[in-house]
Amino acid sequence: MKSFVLPAPQAILLFNALCDLEFARDLRLQVPLLRDLTLVHCQAGAGGMHLENLVSPKTYENRHQQITRVLRESIREEIPDYRRFRDSFYQCGALLPQGCETLANLIQEAGRRPLTQGGDVYYLALDTNLLRDRFYSTYLRQLRQRPGIDFVLCDTVREELKNRRAKFSRKALQEFDVLNFPFFRGLFSNQNHLEDRLRYLGFLEYNRLREETGCVELDSPPPLPGMSADRLIRDAYSNFVEAGRKVVFLSRDQEIIRLMTGEDNVIPLALVQGEDLPDTLEMGWDQFLTWLYILGLHYGRITLAVGTLPVAVLDAVWSRKKVQEWEESRLRLELLLPVAGEQADPEAVFLARSIQRHVEVLPALEQITGNRWVL
Repeated sequence: MKSFVLPAPQAILLFNALCDLEFARDLRLQVPLLRDLTLVHCQAGAGGMHLENLVSPKTYENRHQQITRVLRESIREEIPDYRRFRDSFYQCGALLPQGCETLANLIQEAGRRPLTQGGDVYYLALDTNLLRDRFYSTYLRQLRQRPGIDFVLCDTVREELKNRRAKFSRKALQEFDVLNFPFFRGLFSNQNHLEDRLRYLGFLEYNRLREETGCVELDSPPPLPGMSADRLIRDAYSNFVEAGRKVVFLSRDQEIIRLMTGEDNVIPLALVQGEDLPDTLEMGWDQFLTWLYILGLHYGRITLAVGTLPVAVLDAVWSRKKVQEWEESRLRLELLLPVAGEQADPEAVFLARSIQRHVEVLPALEQITGNRWVL
């Protein structure tokens, strides 16, 4: 079947076809990296996706342990654990961390007293973990025009997001041969490790915040021998505050929150993820397609099935993915359905042709926009 490389939002074409054929009532997202574990069941509607039957922590961790126990401890982190799965719902904004109500009250307080009457400017500062969680895009973006609010960024945070390990080499990939995953090399060869892919998600968020706000960028003070990054960040923000200027420091790292506590005019606020996921979730289409891409960053490949029939694979990581394709959050879509031969299922053939017809819109979009989406 034909493959396409397209920005994540354009994957709506695939779901349009499924909805037209009324095949979108029993969709399942499966993860080849976890031996085709089903993460969630989905039902498509006009406004987005209804998610139910989310995989339980116990089922997930049992499968995770079956796979990782044959790997060396130092490389087990490349197989995302349940915490990573939970993170993805916060990274797309389907769930918000605890503490947002307190933050909203602080922002409301900042707008009550105009600057002309001696009010303070509250500068919002995001720690590395919240940039990786895309907390600006999912929550703060809608608040950026509020009176008395601005943003500040510390270059130590940016440097943390730019850190990279070496990419997967041929030798490194050999350690995963014991899993007998035929797709593994084709996805991850010469690509970044999981931790670096998530750092890059935060780096893009950092750049988005810079572009969309009038944020102040701070140089960190010169580090002393043995000084941690957390202390550099604390000192940068402590040196920035003054009369009429406060910093609201946001993080989900309790240790750095404790470190910030007691600093003059610095308000540390912990934003904490819940331990459990809800039984069901509703996502608009934009949010769902963002989530699908983020899942792809975690697992490399997601299989979309209608009932028990695999329909397509969606890759967010592949061995020759280019810089521009990373910057534009592109997916590689490949249809799996048989369209020829005596064994081809009539419904499968019908669905494949319908999807193909929708996907053929892409060359026209390529001509209009100049972006090459077709492999």
